[in-house]
Amino acid sequence: MRLMAMLVGVLLSALASAATLTYTAPTTYTDGSPLPASAITGYEFRCGAGTTAGITCTPLTLPGTATGGTMIITGPASGFTACIEGRTLVAAGPGPYSSPLYCKAFAAVPPSPPGNVVIAVVIGINVAPAYTILSSGARSTAVAGFVPVGVACYDDVVFTYRGKSWRRVDPENVRWWRTTPTANVAAPCAAS
Repeated sequence: MRLMAMLVGVLLSALASAATLTYTAPTTYTDGSPLPASAITGYEFRCGAGTTAGITCTPLTLPGTATGGTMIITGPASGFTACIEGRTLVAAGPGPYSSPLYCKAFAAVPPSPPGNVVIAVVIGINVAPAYTILSSGARSTAVAGFVPVGVACYDDVVFTYRGKSWRRVDPENVRWWRTTPTANVAAPCAAS
């Protein structure tokens, strides 16, 4: 039996792959005598030699009229090779498994990108972050903008964050970042 267009349309998930097998039905027995299509009762497929160690293949049995099917192959996300062999079934019994084997390399599944990325703003260099002051007196979670280092602040300490005292700052000194300017903004600076 000849397998053609083997393992087309592979769908990868974390560890399991659905491999689509297509093939042509044999027209002869192994001795060369004619094999009528009506004599074929089915096909069997399995993983054979050359398959990466530790891979599991769910054996696939198809009816004699089939010309393809889907086999589930489970392997590591780091990639693997599966070598499939098939045989034809007739009423008198199964034929030999195909030789050579038909192999397919399954590429490594790339990891997902990181989520919930937080950019830590470090006080220093020539600007410091400014945060909106919430009605509770706490700071907002998003940076409202930046103020030049050394800018004067006013009022008492509103909150402490990362070991620094945060006080109200003049909104005119803030370089706003993706937010609406407000008078309720604090930065890490000394009282004026």
